[in-house]
Amino acid sequence: MGIAMTGAGIAGFWVPQFVAYFIQLEGWRIAMMALGSLAILGAPVVWFGLRERGVTKNAQPTVEAGPDFSSAIRMWSFWILSLMAILMSLGVGGLVVHFVPMFNDLGADPMRAAQIASLLGLSSVAGRIAVGMMLDRFPAPYVALCTLVIAALGVVLLFFFGLGFAPIAVVLVGLAAGAEVDLIAYLCARQFGTRAYGTIYGWQYSVFVMGYGFSPFLMGLMRDASGNYNTALVASAGVIAFAGLLAPLLKNEPKHQASSV
Repeated sequence: MGIAMTGAGIAGFWVPQFVAYFIQLEGWRIAMMALGSLAILGAPVVWFGLRERGVTKNAQPTVEAGPDFSSAIRMWSFWILSLMAILMSLGVGGLVVHFVPMFNDLGADPMRAAQIASLLGLSSVAGRIAVGMMLDRFPAPYVALCTLVIAALGVVLLFFFGLGFAPIAVVLVGLAAGAEVDLIAYLCARQFGTRAYGTIYGWQYSVFVMGYGFSPFLMGLMRDASGNYNTALVASAGVIAFAGLLAPLLKNEPKHQASSV
C-alpha cells in the first residue's frame, strides 16, 4: 500500500516547482492550464492500466469478518479513530497549503519557498514506504504515535528556528503527510475487519478530508489575526501531538480474518 501511494508524493515534489515556473513565466492562468493538462494525461493510464481482471475460476468465496457499520459506531475505537483523523488533518493540512506563504513571510523569495515546500513530496514518499514497512512489523497504534510525534517535532523546530530549519521541518511533517491516509486505511482494517470496511473507511476518510478542508482556512485566520504564523504553528504542533497520543488507545487490535465457505 505504501509503495502504491508513492506516486502522489513524487508529484508533490515537482508539481509546486512546475506551477511556480509557469506562474513566473506566463502567469497563474497558464499555470492552471498546464496543471489541468497533466490531469488529462492521467486518464488513458487509468483506462488502460487499471481494468478489472476476471475472477479466478473455482475461486473459494469468503465470509468477511468484523462488525457492521451500526455496530462499529457503538465502539470506542471508532470514535477515537475519527478524532485522530480530524486532528491529524487539522494539524497537517494547513501547513501543507501555507508552507510557501509562510516561508515568504520568513524572507524566502517565491521560487526558494516553493523549492523548500517541494521537499514535502519526497519526504511523503519516504514516509509512505517507511510507515508501510513498520506497519508490517510493529503494532499500528505505536507506528502512528511515533510518526505524529516526529511531525509535531518538525513544527516545533520551525517555530523556534524559522527558515534555517525549514527544510528539516518540511521533511519531518512530510513523513506524516505521506502516511496519514495509509494509517487510517490500515487501522480501519485492523480494528473493524472487512465486513463493512468500505462504509467505515468512507466515514473515517470523510472526517479526515473535512479537517483538511478547514485547516488552511483556520491557519489563515490565525495568521491574519496575529500578523505571523506563530500561533498557527503552536496550534498545529499541539493537535498533531494529541492525535499521536490517542493512538495507543487502539492498542488492543482484534484479529479479524476472512474464512472460506
